[in-house]
Amino acid sequence: GYPTYAVTPAGEFVLDETVVKNVVTSEDGEGNKTYTFEINNDLKWSDGVKVTAADFVFGLLFAASPEWAAAGASSQAGRDLVGHTAYKAGETDTFPGVKLLDTYKFSLTIAADRLPYFYELAYVAYGPSPLHVWGQGVEIGEDGSSLTGDVAAAANYVATVERFAPTI
Repeated sequence: GYPTYAVTPAGEFVLDETVVKNVVTSEDGEGNKTYTFEINNDLKWSDGVKVTAADFVFGLLFAASPEWAAAGASSQAGRDLVGHTAYKAGETDTFPGVKLLDTYKFSLTIAADRLPYFYELAYVAYGPSPLHVWGQGVEIGEDGSSLTGDVAAAANYVATVERFAPTI
């Protein structure tokens, strides 16, 4: 899993320190709240490939993409983050509430109209998806908030192959 936040048996959201080295929060003038995560650099997928911030960003961008929906998937991933509605609808190629910052750092920004919320940590409790397997031919855009490449082909691959015989 490698989630940013895990849920205890008592239902409490707690930072998963196996995954997250550091988290910083900030609010902008519009009331949006950003969580900037730095993940540990020793995490690995079952095939030995390092888990990076790109895997977290890819997982959210991919699951919220119109291509993933067109492949028959249903996902509410990132629905509380800035820009989700327009991105999911295909009105824009960027999802500004999700941003790759560097190899081990990324941010998630909760939309002001979703705050305050007692369970706000649930809005940023995400795990990675294996970009090197699921996103063959896909990259994170230079803006850090979009996908480039053949996302539709990647979505069809995951929906028809990885779904039934996962390699990771």
